[in-house]
Amino acid sequence: MNKIIVNHLEKIFVTSDASTITKEMEVHHPAAKLIVMASNMQETEVGDGTNFLIILVGELLKNAENLINMGLHTSDIISGYEKGAKKALEEIDTMSVKTVDNPMDFDSVAEVLKCAISSKMYGDEDIMADLAAEACIGACENDNKFNVDNVRVLKILGGSMNDSEVVKGMIAQRPVETSVKHVTNAKIAVFNCPFDPQESDTKGTVLLQNAAELMNYTRSEEELA
Repeated sequence: MNKIIVNHLEKIFVTSDASTITKEMEVHHPAAKLIVMASNMQETEVGDGTNFLIILVGELLKNAENLINMGLHTSDIISGYEKGAKKALEEIDTMSVKTVDNPMDFDSVAEVLKCAISSKMYGDEDIMADLAAEACIGACENDNKFNVDNVRVLKILGGSMNDSEVVKGMIAQRPVETSVKHVTNAKIAVFNCPFDPQESDTKGTVLLQNAAELMNYTRSEEELA
């Protein structure tokens, strides 16, 4: 269920994501801080599963409290949890439902992505899994290594999720430069070279000595425009 979170800047968040909730809450309890750190690490390393992590750790702490009330020492509880973690790591490899042998195979990649996507977008996992698989395979390098920085998501107002598509290249959103919004039987000119004023990415420092230099500073750009 969605939760309403108000952070220290009085900004309101409405979300069901456990990672977002823990980030915006002011946590002071030492054990709770460890849970927040574990949730942030899970979000950074995997990108999903923060809800399950917090629920699992909460149950472990709840059971540990009962064991302490029974008189069991904390070192014995820690030892038992470590043995349980070791056994879980041994068993988890035998519980795989589907394995991707070829990361460049579209059908197998889309199939395994549905599980992760359905936890966030239930009902639309088929559409989003195909889009994500196509984008990930297209962004893979020659050595089959995937870098998430090679994929960008661009939101365009006025469409729906079914209008989403994967474009192999770059999309630059640019508003209409004139007041004309609609033209019938318009003539379109296509240029294969830029005709905007060239702008460099370098930053420089300009020292102006008098008012005349300030007035003439942008004259060259105005003449180009």
